[in-house]
Amino acid sequence: MNKNFSLDELNHFTDSDIVFQHWNSQLCYTEGVRHLANKTDSYWLIDEMAFVILPRLLKEHKDSFYSIELFVKSDQSAVISVSDGNDTIYLRHPIKWTAFPFVEKSVKFYLCDSGSYYHFMLPSEY
Repeated sequence: MNKNFSLDELNHFTDSDIVFQHWNSQLCYTEGVRHLANKTDSYWLIDEMAFVILPRLLKEHKDSFYSIELFVKSDQSAVISVSDGNDTIYLRHPIKWTAFPFVEKSVKFYLCDSGSYYHFMLPSEY
């Protein structure tokens, strides 16, 4: 991880003109998500979205918009929570261990259906 990285860096990512297609072909992710993954060595998060979270959502809670929250606990375990953006929690996915550097802080994302793909993005890129 880049020791000089701060979550505040993510605020300058707006819109989502450039997207990167995950090789599983259902998920695309934005420049901001890619920047976060590069700076924190957390491409595992994109893979988790592509292989675990998105397929489960499409099977159990098909919707066009999801609000995602990653929260890392002090013991380095984590939880990915997915909701409708209001009060309805669709799922909570536990992560046994992660080296994600932002402990006891929530990092938020959106997952939106664009027709052909689901776009994984930062809220500022929505």
